[in-house]
Amino acid sequence: MDAKDFEKTELELNKIISAEPKNVNALFLLAKILGAQHRYQKAVEQFDILLEIVPDNPEVYLYLTRLYIQTKDYEMAEENGLKALSISPDDVEINFNVAFVYEKLGKFEKMVSFLKKTLELAPDYVEALNYLGYSYADKGINLDEALELIEKAIGLDPDSVYIRYCLGAVYF
Repeated sequence: MDAKDFEKTELELNKIISAEPKNVNALFLLAKILGAQHRYQKAVEQFDILLEIVPDNPEVYLYLTRLYIQTKDYEMAEENGLKALSISPDDVEINFNVAFVYEKLGKFEKMVSFLKKTLELAPDYVEALNYLGYSYADKGINLDEALELIEKAIGLDPDSVYIRYCLGAVYF
């Protein structure tokens, strides 16, 4: 979408929301569009309105987690990620995003725990395989496991230059 498409869509969504203030789909789409435009504060405001209507929606908390990751507010990202997990503990994307947050917060063991949970739920999740393998290699620990993880990721996505780069970290 270009800027004009965003503007038109935002205008139409605001019309819908004016007529139906509790239209969950319109509010959710508007919040996502605002986030995609890097209008993070406005996106957060829309998600907060949405949470008043659907307070136990893990997807809303996941999107808030991602917004706070984008703004580098990792404490708020953690808070929202954990709320999402309290509602949906076996959601692959939520576990993966919480792992990312913990890496950014410098909480390596927690990151590992959530990446392992992600892989328990989705054993072929390429990004999680690579992320955990590279994280081990970067610290110089569990190198055999790191190699296994990254080789599995390469087997699932053989054209990824990034994963091949990460494989080099194991040997370095």
